[in-house]
Amino acid sequence: MKILGTLYWTEKAKNRIKNILPQTLFGRALLIIVTPLILMQAISTFVFFDRHWDTMTRRLAHTLAGDIAFIVDSLTPLPKQLDRNQIFLKADDILHIRLTYSPQEILVKKKSFQQWDRVRKSLQDALKERVRRPFSIDTVKKNRRIEIKVQLPEGLLNVNVHEKRLYSSTPYIFLMWMIGSSLVLFAIAIIFMRNQIRPIRRLAIAAR
Repeated sequence: MKILGTLYWTEKAKNRIKNILPQTLFGRALLIIVTPLILMQAISTFVFFDRHWDTMTRRLAHTLAGDIAFIVDSLTPLPKQLDRNQIFLKADDILHIRLTYSPQEILVKKKSFQQWDRVRKSLQDALKERVRRPFSIDTVKKNRRIEIKVQLPEGLLNVNVHEKRLYSSTPYIFLMWMIGSSLVLFAIAIIFMRNQIRPIRRLAIAAR
């Protein structure tokens, strides 16, 4: 009974697959061309995004962490108000980092509910390695900006940066380029396939 049941469900699955697959010669020929193309695009996209995205994220995070570490080192020990303002102005003008200082304030870490774990983890690891001070990251982005708070001996340093410091547009450009080129190749394949199959269909009709 088990063997009969297995054969029944196997035959039923085959029939369903046959119903899904194209029945015409043109459809089957097109499927032969399109299937490897889709698989190749999917595999290459996955490999590129997984490796390139991770590498770029870590590099951008380490660059930002290095800038913050330099600023923290410049503020330790805490300079006078005039010198501190000069550092803040240069950081905004050259590094595009907005800084504010809250004296006598203690860092309170808050849980973030924004889901961008890979970027946050890379930034956390980079800050632990480069800054080596207590910090918190506010991943709830406002106006496409990210806030990082670093505890200094006499107060709290608030670091506000644009999200582009941690994101690269290269993966999105690559994805659009791949989709666009695939659509163009797919259209060319359809045109050539129609021209090739038309005489075969005529020959089949004549043979009947």
